[in-house]
Amino acid sequence: GAINGSHLWVKVSAVACPLSQHRPVTLQMRNLAILFIIAIAALSAACSRNAATEAALDRADSLMSEHPDSALAILSAIDGTPLPQGSELQARYALLLTQAKFRNYIQESDDSLISIAVKYYSGKGAKHLRMLTYYYKGSVEYCRKEYPQALTSMLNAYDLAQELDDKFWTAMSAREISAIYNLTYNHVEELKYAIIAYENFKQTNKQVHTICAASNLAQAYYNMKDSIKAIELIAQTLDSAKARGMQALEADLYANLGKFY
Repeated sequence: GAINGSHLWVKVSAVACPLSQHRPVTLQMRNLAILFIIAIAALSAACSRNAATEAALDRADSLMSEHPDSALAILSAIDGTPLPQGSELQARYALLLTQAKFRNYIQESDDSLISIAVKYYSGKGAKHLRMLTYYYKGSVEYCRKEYPQALTSMLNAYDLAQELDDKFWTAMSAREISAIYNLTYNHVEELKYAIIAYENFKQTNKQVHTICAASNLAQAYYNMKDSIKAIELIAQTLDSAKARGMQALEADLYANLGKFY
C-alpha cells in the first residue's frame, strides 16, 4: 500500500509540475499575441491615415498655381499634429501650407512651420522641394524684416533654380533678391536682379508676372538715375497694364511717371 501510494504520488506530481510550469508561458504568449494584433491594427490605421494625407497633399499641390485658395482650404483641413516627426510627409505638409498662405497673401512671420521643411529638405529630398523651401524660408524672413537672412535664403533658392534650369523660379527668387537690395539701398544689385527677373519671366509667357517685373525694373532704373530707360519701361508697362485692366498697377506707374516731371 505504501509503495503504490508512493508511485501514485510521483505520477501525479510528475504530471502536475509540468502543467504548473507551462501555464504562465501560455498566458504570456497569449498577451504577446494580443499586443501584436493591437500593434498591427495601429500600424495599419496609421498607414491608412498617412496615405489619405499624402493624397490630400498631392491634390493641394496640383491646385496651388491656379487655385491657391482651394489648396489652402485642403491643407487647413489637415491636422498636422499626428504626422510622423521628422518625416518627409510632415516636411511636405509644412512646406505646402506655408506656400499656400503666401499664395493667398497671408504674410507669415512665424517660422515654426517652415523650419520643419528646412530641417528635412536642407540635406535631402528632391532639389525642387529644397529650392521651394529656401524660397519660402526667405519669404518668412523678409516678413520678419530679417533682410540678411532673407537674402541668403533667396540666393540659395536662386542657385538651385538655375541648377534646375527653372526659368519661373529663377525669376521669382531674383525678384525677391532685387526687392531686398532695394530696401538695403544697394541699387546696383537691385538693378542686376531686376533685369534677371524680367528676362526670365518673359521666357515663361506669364504675362502678369512679366508686367509687374517690368514695373520693378523701371523702378530700379530710376534708382540708378537712368531716366530714359525708366520712362521707356513705364510707358511700355502702362500699355500692358491698361490692356489687362490692372488698375492698381496703372495708378502706381502714373505715380512713378510723375517723379520725372
